[in-house]
Amino acid sequence: MLQTLIGAGIGAIISCFFYILARNRSRINYQTSNLKIIGNLSLNLPEDFEVTLSGERIESLYKSQIIIWNGGTTTINGSDIVKDDPLTVVFGPGTKIFNISVVGESREINKFNCRVSPSRENECQLNFDFWDKKDGVVLELLHTESPEQPKIKGTVKGLVNGIKSKGQVEYIKNQKKLKWKSVLLSLGVLLILTLILSIFIVSLSQSLQNITEKYSLLLGFTLTFIGLFSGFVIIVIVTFLSTVKKKYPRSIKFKE
Repeated sequence: MLQTLIGAGIGAIISCFFYILARNRSRINYQTSNLKIIGNLSLNLPEDFEVTLSGERIESLYKSQIIIWNGGTTTINGSDIVKDDPLTVVFGPGTKIFNISVVGESREINKFNCRVSPSRENECQLNFDFWDKKDGVVLELLHTESPEQPKIKGTVKGLVNGIKSKGQVEYIKNQKKLKWKSVLLSLGVLLILTLILSIFIVSLSQSLQNITEKYSLLLGFTLTFIGLFSGFVIIVIVTFLSTVKKKYPRSIKFKE
């Protein structure tokens, strides 16, 4: 009876896991980061001191990175972007965008492009041919100070789950990943498998008639310890990873 319940429980968990992975969903995700180049120049500076960019006087200068990608499981076509409400990066009012660069992308065949809105200095419009799962880009924008973090707005046909912000991340100077995070995640998966294996061994040991009572007791204590230790480590890892911002897909490569 115990073995049946354990088997049914594990089967249900595996079925739910694969169902969640297999279901179709449409979503665009994005993350933002910013780097201050020049702060507020109006504080305690001589009146004749000024900084200009392209012949225009500026009081501040920032560089922002915006990572945008297909976070769903279905292909998003550029033709599905509604013309009256295009995909747009929007900074706070009063912000002026000077320059936009695509510093990273998954594939050139996606034909991604962006330009500053002709009617609003604090917005830039995005377009692409198509994005498969995990396709995306990294934009780098040079702009004046913004009173709020940039947001991505717009309407795409079939994008039921909408456009989702994944929060802020540190400014990316290169694409080196923190490998220790992957190690922790792998360790967590390994410990989960160890726990499942421990339960299976305990169930199997109960059915063996030739195991002595002493050995069975020792095995029980050993497996109980493994199970408790595994559970503790998994809780620590899950708690830690929940405080770490999810990174963009590895398929997005920075340009040389």
